[in-house]
Amino acid sequence: MRKERVGFALCGSFCTHEAVLRALKAMTETYETVIPIGSQTAASTDTRFGNAHDLMREMERICDHRVISNVREAEPIGPQKLLDLLII
Repeated sequence: MRKERVGFALCGSFCTHEAVLRALKAMTETYETVIPIGSQTAASTDTRFGNAHDLMREMERICDHRVISNVREAEPIGPQKLLDLLII
């Protein structure tokens, strides 16, 4: 397993979320630490493609880490150098 800390961010392109979850799972098979990040819109908007709460819980299940889903939680990432890579 690779040691870099990876942030994996997802936005409101709702029709792609199923494919994004597959990519997220693949990332967790390569990297030891993958931090899920969801835009505020993705974290709170239910659509015909799925329920926002279920999407966030699935990201947490895959990564075994709480989803960062608002600006207050995301703000320290840069200044504190919490990630080595950010996948958007």
